[in-house]
Amino acid sequence: MRSLAAPPGNIKSFRWAPDGKTLLVLVTPEDHPAASGARATSGQKGARVFLVPLDGRRAHALTVADPAVFDAAWAPDSRSILVRSSDDPSLDAFWYRSHMTVVDLDGHELARLPGHATAVHPGFSPDGRHIVYGVFAADGISGEIRRYDCSDHTIHPIGADWSGSLRALHWNADGKTLTAIGIADVTPTLADVDAETGHVTPTTPLGGEPYDFSMTKDGTVAVIASRPDDPDNIWVIRHGQATRVTDLDPQVRAWPLGTQRVIHWQSKDGTTLSGLLVLPPGTLRNIPLLVQIHGGPYDAWPNGWLGSWHDWARMLAANGIATFMPNPRGSDGRGPEFARATVHDWGGVDAQDILDGIGALERDGTAAAGRIAIGGWSYGGFMAAWLAGHSDRFRTAIDGAGPTQLSAMALTTDVTTGFLPPYFGDPIRERALYDAHSPLFAVDAITIPMLLMHGAADARVPPEQSRMLFNALRARGHRVERVTYAGAPHWFGGSVSSATETDVQARVLAWLRGTLVQ
Repeated sequence: MRSLAAPPGNIKSFRWAPDGKTLLVLVTPEDHPAASGARATSGQKGARVFLVPLDGRRAHALTVADPAVFDAAWAPDSRSILVRSSDDPSLDAFWYRSHMTVVDLDGHELARLPGHATAVHPGFSPDGRHIVYGVFAADGISGEIRRYDCSDHTIHPIGADWSGSLRALHWNADGKTLTAIGIADVTPTLADVDAETGHVTPTTPLGGEPYDFSMTKDGTVAVIASRPDDPDNIWVIRHGQATRVTDLDPQVRAWPLGTQRVIHWQSKDGTTLSGLLVLPPGTLRNIPLLVQIHGGPYDAWPNGWLGSWHDWARMLAANGIATFMPNPRGSDGRGPEFARATVHDWGGVDAQDILDGIGALERDGTAAAGRIAIGGWSYGGFMAAWLAGHSDRFRTAIDGAGPTQLSAMALTTDVTTGFLPPYFGDPIRERALYDAHSPLFAVDAITIPMLLMHGAADARVPPEQSRMLFNALRARGHRVERVTYAGAPHWFGGSVSSATETDVQARVLAWLRGTLVQ
């Protein structure tokens, strides 16, 4: 073992050159706060690209046009690099306003690919003639996959004829096909992709939330996935046959898990909708029910293990409470038209889809009418607060870090230009539209008890969003409790202690025991 020349700063990621002679390293600068504590927003710095030769020569920076680099991939000949970058280092730019360029090893731009890039990792075909990458659709909400022909600079859609959505792709050794992971309705799936036609053929159903995978040259895939009765493990897929190769939580097999199933129902306009239903062990009818809404709204509940700080279904089932997890319009996995159905309409067609699903569960005797709660995190928290003020179906509501005053949210979030404007437009010029869809302004209609939870360091949905709703409810004499978590961001996973994640679940259970079950 020998040490290589280290580039200055913090190493974010690295990638081997195909010829094995050089490492491409993405480096973020070390943070040295001013003694005064002042920090200028415009003074932030993104990652830089360093090339580290393996022959002992000095590492050197690859100067590209944009100061902020978010991702990179080698060309097969090791003589050029595909870079996802922006002139803005913000998280807003990372998610919504970056672009793809091909540069040589001196930083000269060889090609710029059309469109605002998504966070899907790009890749050259084995012969270097094509690039597959993710780009935002014209609506600014859903993502598309494209193939870029490096010889004639033409763009070709991938997966346009598939109703699901693709999340990660890797070229196969033949250079004519790709292997991909996507989600179709509630089912994550491995798929074959024809690079020429863009046609997607689902092959191996998976579970959980796989967003990437590893693949050998012979096409063997390794992926982290789950099943409804088994948390995340490493699975290997060979010739379409999936085999679990780890057993990280064997104790789960001794737990009384109850039943999890995919359900379907019809909306008022005849649209077929789907979601998940998790029932307590031994109980099938007249059950107290939490309706849990996913984040996004461009996201979806996948059929897999549903037990974590933000997936409450398994925990609640063990305590006699069923969980209904709908994927209303606006969700991922059903194509772009389904995803953009909530433009200008949060709390409209999506809320009706949810209420129609509840009605179906009441009619078939599953849900106990009068003992139904609504809850969720992020957009799920928004919907809980919205329906608390726009429906009399619920006994209680749980708002986890949900936006409540949308125009203020749009101007204070760390994704200012990319998140809410595609749905509602400019938050100053379209303030009336934002306000019409803000749960805060329906506070006079909220009569049920509410639990509000929020990370105190949430930059995505600033804590003031729940503080405003809390103060408005308390001023009206309503029952409301607000819990904040010191140092916690918007998405807790991996960034807070296990005690914090456990506390979220314990408070959800205690709240529902006191307001729903009794």
